[in-house]
Amino acid sequence: MTPVFGTQITPERWQYEHSFSPWAWNDKRSIRLLNDRRYSCYMLPFFTLSENELASLLCNIQKKGKLKESLFYIWDEPAYMEDYEQIKRKVNIIRKYASDARILTTFFCGPRNGPRKGDLYAVFDYLKHHIHVATISLAPCKGNEEEVQHIRYKVPEGIDWWSYVCWQPGGNEPNFLLQMKGIQQRAIMWRTWKNGSQGFLYWNCNIYHKRNPFTYITDMPHGDGILIYPGDILGCKGPIASARLERWRDGAEEMELLRLVEKNYSKEKADTLLNIVYSSPLSFIEKAHNIPFFRKELLDQLDKTIPIDYKLRITDFI
Repeated sequence: MTPVFGTQITPERWQYEHSFSPWAWNDKRSIRLLNDRRYSCYMLPFFTLSENELASLLCNIQKKGKLKESLFYIWDEPAYMEDYEQIKRKVNIIRKYASDARILTTFFCGPRNGPRKGDLYAVFDYLKHHIHVATISLAPCKGNEEEVQHIRYKVPEGIDWWSYVCWQPGGNEPNFLLQMKGIQQRAIMWRTWKNGSQGFLYWNCNIYHKRNPFTYITDMPHGDGILIYPGDILGCKGPIASARLERWRDGAEEMELLRLVEKNYSKEKADTLLNIVYSSPLSFIEKAHNIPFFRKELLDQLDKTIPIDYKLRITDFI
């Protein structure tokens, strides 16, 4: 897992600078984060840096041996031909200083102009030589897992496929929105496991209203882009996790347990256990009462196979 901190740079297109740290990349606090083993990868800033600063950042990242663990989140939801061209230009700048730097982008639709207007898979063809992680919204699939798998198998070879949620999907599907039931937040990573995606991205966790973090931005669903709150306004030091983030964490832990079950038994065994609480993105809310039994079954299965020294760590999940 890696947190992503955002700074809005182009309000008219909702473009953000994304970074692994809330501070400047060369701040001593950021340097400490680069040595934090809890990060699964590091989202590197780009838009707010001069070219000299970018070169310095990449030199530092390479010296620390962190380039393979790093990503540039280079554009959020490109939708026009000119967006794809901008991505290519920006990637070429990055490659001047690190030819093997990894690039991520997100999208939910095909181009809204050009010869392949509306074709979602055109994005793969336009960007396949410039990105390493294609992160695709689950919203267009409308809860149909066959559509999700169709997208998955269309991803070009050599590109990782991640999934994401934002202001959509809504209704009864898994997401972070404030009006949703707790199991919908917990089920986000269950769905990620079921889909077989190689990663999950959430676009931001601190998109606050400028005047008051508890006043929601009016043109966004309540809770979208907000998973943590500043502790100072509540008399606490540091950020405070929302209940929604804590529910997501529980689901993420259960996904890790499912991975261990797959490793020690089989994917089929893990899927059978998941079915106790989750069948599809439209069939799980009514199974919320099964969560304690599901978690116990995961741990009981692992208790039969894992080494004794590992069992001590498994108790952290209880």
